Amino acid sequence: MKWRSVLLAFVWLGLPLITIGVMTYYVFLFLQAAPEIAHILAPFVILTCLYAVFLAVVAQRLLARVGALLGEKKTTRRVEKDLVTRYEDLQDQIELLSAMRNLSHVVNDAVEFRSILEEVTRIVSDVTGASEITIFLVTEHSLKLQPAVHRRGGVVVFDEDIKRLRIDRRHVYQSLQHRMILRDKGPNQVNFAIPLIADQESLGVLQAMVPLTGETEEIADRIEKSEAMLVALAKHISLAIKTPILYNRAVVDGLTGLYTKRHFQHQLANYFNASKRLDKPLSLIMIDIDFFKKINDRYGHLTGDRTLAAISLIISKTIRQYDSAYRYGGEELSVLLPESDMNDAVLVAERIRRKIAEEEFTTEDDKKIRVTVSLGVAAFRPELAEMKQLIAEADTALYFAKQSGRNQVICLKDGECSKIAETPEAASVDAGEASALPSKRTRRKSKAPPP
Repeated sequence: MKWRSVLLAFVWLGLPLITIGVMTYYVFLFLQAAPEIAHILAPFVILTCLYAVFLAVVAQRLLARVGALLGEKKTTRRVEKDLVTRYEDLQDQIELLSAMRNLSHVVNDAVEFRSILEEVTRIVSDVTGASEITIFLVTEHSLKLQPAVHRRGGVVVFDEDIKRLRIDRRHVYQSLQHRMILRDKGPNQVNFAIPLIADQESLGVLQAMVPLTGETEEIADRIEKSEAMLVALAKHISLAIKTPILYNRAVVDGLTGLYTKRHFQHQLANYFNASKRLDKPLSLIMIDIDFFKKINDRYGHLTGDRTLAAISLIISKTIRQYDSAYRYGGEELSVLLPESDMNDAVLVAERIRRKIAEEEFTTEDDKKIRVTVSLGVAAFRPELAEMKQLIAEADTALYFAKQSGRNQVICLKDGECSKIAETPEAASVDAGEASALPSKRTRRKSKAPPP
């Protein structure tokens, strides 16, 4: 450096010359005052000059040593800073790998789609420190982006509840359309939009808002690290989302949104075996839409499909969280109620019947119609050897419900059919004009007809 060069020049040249000059000046003064001591001063002057040179050499060595120590200190600080940076990078990589492992566990362990989405947003929040996270998914039929889950702090909301929130979507559609990462830096945060793609299929967009604090260099570094983490996580999130989507496509009926008959048989087998082994209650509700053929004949199959989908939605919203609904075939639906005895199942069935009877359905030409359903209920008994016997009993109860007036709940118990609601005038009412049932309950028993 410049100051070091000046200092070395002073030590090597300036210090000896100044010393010699000062000594020469005083020697001349002494010689003028006392010429007779010249022979005494000459050796002293020579020794002083040699001493000055010696001091210059020592000072140069000391300066060189100090410079080396300062250089080593700077090198040590630089190495220490590099080590800290590498340590932080390694910690970030460990957190990222741990997050990826957790994402794979989520796919393997969680079945319910909302549980997967909630866990995914939690992992992203923990790793990146994002204050807000939203996952937009492409709807299967309309191919539009819809928010599926939103996390702010510890609060998580889904689907329709997100619409009430104010979410910045400016870059979401561009990110999906162009399949590119977009970021919008604000004064205190940066907003990322990262496309979710699996096997060349666009699934949606991950949007994350990461807060920014610190100096300019720290902020720039945080932005780069956050983007790298989100990009790496997005690949695993895409797989985590696509797996249940593919699963749903395999086990969920496209029209009704209920599970398929194949899945019904698989689930019933599991529940039935568990009930036999552990003596746990299990109930089954079979549901059939009254006069569904007349709806199709009078208003068209589009209205029939719309009505079937609407009834399925009512059933899905009416059953309890741990119950599951299925499209058994055509207009026949079913509900599995694990850990539920006959009394619980009857309450659920009656609630379904009443809500459907009270609902107004809309035809393709916007005409309002009413539709009713008949329901048969059966419960597991230890003497049942196979699950098909439970299905047969529920089917028998449903058959009796349709034969004895429709728009009612019938349960089969000990070989007898019990009527749970007062029979309405459903048998003589046209499909487009069925009325809601009275709320008064009666019971009537009769022998079950053959299945």
